[in-house]
Amino acid sequence: MAHAKELAEARIIYKRESADTDTLYEVLKPEERKSVELQMNSLATKGPISLKQACELFAEHADALAKALHLSKALPAVERVLLSAK
Repeated sequence: MAHAKELAEARIIYKRESADTDTLYEVLKPEERKSVELQMNSLATKGPISLKQACELFAEHADALAKALHLSKALPAVERVLLSAK
């Protein structure tokens, strides 16, 4: 898992605050699905590929995409602030 370390740290913080990461994930899951759907549709309508091809590329390269979108690379300042809550 690309974000295993961060998830482990978040679980420690959530436990201390009497929150549940699994419940939070279930709440956010539909929004994440919508976000992926919007991205795939955008790629298909603005790019030279079909929606089916965009989805296939996403699925084929999911691990690489997750690593590329890692908070430490995408938004390092945000990651520092979030993880400083320890």
